[in-house]
Amino acid sequence: FRPCACTTLAKIQKDKECSDVTADDKKEDNDISSSKESESSKQEELEKEEEGDDEFDDIDLEAVDKAVKTIDRCPGHSVTFPIDQLVGEVDVPEENIATMMTYLELAPSRSWIKLKQPVNATCYIQCYGGTSHLTQLAKQATTVLAAMKFYADSSKPSNELEFPYIELAAKMGWDPYIVRRELRDLDKRVVPGFKLGTLVEFKDLSFHVHAPGDLTDDETDEVTDYLYKRVLAQKNAEVRRLRDLHHAILEVSSSTHYDAAHEVDEEKDLALKKKIQEYFTEAAEAEDDDWQFTAPELPPAAILSVVLRDIRAFIQKHHELPLRGRVIARIFQGIASPNYPATTWGRIKQFWRKHIDIDFDWMVRCATEEIAKMRISSF
Repeated sequence: FRPCACTTLAKIQKDKECSDVTADDKKEDNDISSSKESESSKQEELEKEEEGDDEFDDIDLEAVDKAVKTIDRCPGHSVTFPIDQLVGEVDVPEENIATMMTYLELAPSRSWIKLKQPVNATCYIQCYGGTSHLTQLAKQATTVLAAMKFYADSSKPSNELEFPYIELAAKMGWDPYIVRRELRDLDKRVVPGFKLGTLVEFKDLSFHVHAPGDLTDDETDEVTDYLYKRVLAQKNAEVRRLRDLHHAILEVSSSTHYDAAHEVDEEKDLALKKKIQEYFTEAAEAEDDDWQFTAPELPPAAILSVVLRDIRAFIQKHHELPLRGRVIARIFQGIASPNYPATTWGRIKQFWRKHIDIDFDWMVRCATEEIAKMRISSF
C-alpha cells in the first residue's frame, strides 16, 4: 500500500476546473456590466443575466460535482516486491507470504489487493554500440526514454540501463504488459548507424499485486488487525486438528505390542482412517469453532531460569545478527527459517532444539525482553 499522488493530482485538476468555471462566470459578469452601459433595454440585460446564471448553475452541478465524486479514491497501481529480498527481510518462507497475500485478496469486508502472476520486475538493457547507441534507441522507444529520465545511474556504464519497468509503468500510467512486450522487442529493433545489437534481460522474480496507494491510518490498522486475526485463527485450526489426530491415535493404541500383534480391530481401524481423512480434508473445522489454543503450564522456576540463562548466552554470542525474540525461540525449538536454516544451525548443538518442551510464545516474550535490555544497556 505505497502512497501515491494520483488522488492529489486529481484534486488539483478539480480545483483547476472550478477556477476555470469561476473565471468564465466573471467574464460573463463583465459582459453583463458592459451591456448595462449600452443603449439596450433593462429587460434584455436581465434576460442575459438570467441566461448566464443558468449556464453557470448547469456547469456547477453537472460537471464539477460529478468530477468530485469520481476522484475520491485511488484506483490502485501495480506494485512488485522482489521475492528473495522480501523473504530475507521478514525471515518468512515464500509460500507463507503468498498465503498471507491471498488472505488480503479474499478478505470478507474488502478485497485489499489483487494478486497477479509473479514477474521478473527488473529490466536490464545493454547497447553494444555504446552511449550513442542507447541515446538513439531512446529516441525510438518511449519506454527507454522515460527509464533514462527516472532511473539513470551514473555509477554504471553509460551504455547500460537497469530499471523496474512495473514501477515505471505505474508512474507513467501505462499497461505493464504492453511495456514488457515493447521492451522484449528491443533486441530485434534496428537502430540506423549501428550494426551491433541490443541485449535485453529481465530478472528479480517478484510478487505482483494491484493495490491502492491512499489508505488512511484507520484502514491500515484494519488491514493489520485482520491479517493478524486471520493468521491466529489458522494457527488455532491447525493446532486443533493436531490435537484431534493425537487423541484419535491414543484411542486406537494399545498398551503393549502383544495386544496389537494378533488380530486387527476393524472398528478402531475405521475410526482412525476417518480421523486421518478429516485431518487432510479439514472437515473437522466445522466442529468446535469456539475452541482456542491454551498455552501449556510453565515448568518450575529452576528450569525457567536455565532457559533465561541460555537466552542471554545466545544473545551475547550472536549479538552481531539481527536478532528477534521469535528467531531465538525457533532455534531453541529446532524450527528452521530462510535466514536460519537447519543445515547450518543444526550443527550448533549448544542451542539447537535445546528447549523443545518449553512454551514457544513464552520464549518469544522472554527473548524479546532480553534483547530490549541488551540494546538499552548498550547506549
